[in-house]
Amino acid sequence: MLSLATLIGVSGMTSAHLQERIAGNQKQGTDAFMAAETGVARVLAQARLGYEDSNRLDPDVLIEDLDGMGPHDVSGEHPAQWWIAETPETHGSAMTVKVVGGVGNTAAQRTLQITLNAGLGGPHPEGAYHCFGAACALDDDVDVQSDSFDLLFDGRVWPLPSSDDGYVCTSGTCPDNPPENLPEALAEAPSLAGLYLVLGDAGSTAEGPRSVETMLERIHGEPAPIMVSEGVSTGGGNPSGTSASDWKDYVEQLVTHPERKHVQLDADGGPLINGQPLADQSGNSVGSVYVQDFIGKRDSPRIHHVEGGGSVGVSGDVHGAGILVISDQVTLHPGEGMSITFEGLVILLEGAHLNADKASVNIFGSVISLAGGDGNLFDDLSGNINIRYSPEALDNLRERGLWDAAFEHPQITAWREL
Repeated sequence: MLSLATLIGVSGMTSAHLQERIAGNQKQGTDAFMAAETGVARVLAQARLGYEDSNRLDPDVLIEDLDGMGPHDVSGEHPAQWWIAETPETHGSAMTVKVVGGVGNTAAQRTLQITLNAGLGGPHPEGAYHCFGAACALDDDVDVQSDSFDLLFDGRVWPLPSSDDGYVCTSGTCPDNPPENLPEALAEAPSLAGLYLVLGDAGSTAEGPRSVETMLERIHGEPAPIMVSEGVSTGGGNPSGTSASDWKDYVEQLVTHPERKHVQLDADGGPLINGQPLADQSGNSVGSVYVQDFIGKRDSPRIHHVEGGGSVGVSGDVHGAGILVISDQVTLHPGEGMSITFEGLVILLEGAHLNADKASVNIFGSVISLAGGDGNLFDDLSGNINIRYSPEALDNLRERGLWDAAFEHPQITAWREL
């Protein structure tokens, strides 16, 4: 009995000690996280001050303004807490910083990675389909509809499809016309041309606005399709006009952005997303990539860069949002009755081709083609692709700093714990 009582007593003491240790570790972990949060707040504040002076995010200036990477003590009632800002890295208008928080000499540490963004800027699309290059010339031989493909270029003002007001796209089929009563925010928004074509010096025709009678059923907007012979369009948010190089500069920021989804279709061993092979729930490698594997959503639009010729599958009716940059020939392979509705900007680079022969694709926003260097108009599109200009889709990108005006000061646009 005495031995049993001793064992019970020792067991109780051990259990109490263990619970004490667990509680202590949990508190240390919480304190370390709070220290990292303090560091994040300091980094953001100093980045904004530095931005006011230089109008850019500069890693060296940030570290100098912080008096070095650290460790920095957390002021106030917790002198044992500290944080370190590890060497920041810039990508276009964005900067990533890892902030490590800790407690004294303990092993308790938490790391937060934040992305600071000053806004990507970017030109304005001037048509539902805005094409740059000599191959963008519009003539009577160009068609947008046949037994094998059906293209729509609609520059009228379209709201985003929403079940709240009963205006929806069902299984890839959208209404023929925008609602008569547009939301108040869109009531005064001007429409665009269905096509805005900038030829450049080579192949220029010196013709102004031009419409082709046989194409009017699939081209809508105000004004009529516009063809510009010079290499600079008349607007695009720049009083001096917008050139293909302006869009290319913007694309360079997109494809180097730290939070982008980079899809490589032709990688050895199978497709990669952000350098990682795709795997099923059991961890086995898979040889195909689906739109659902990388697409952003309306409440969290993202930058997508798809390169390498190949196929992308679709399972179900997919609804995505953000900016989609395509570098090569991409074929969409959904099953019967499946579709893609995408809100935002689609940018086709030189050599890009979006093939939707078996798909139903609806794009709300605008398509920018930088693939018009040679060939013919619409060589970069085939299949069933409907493009509808939607300022609401672009506003969603603007609000998150992905397009148009830069932020007044840097903001945290993404964060995660490592």
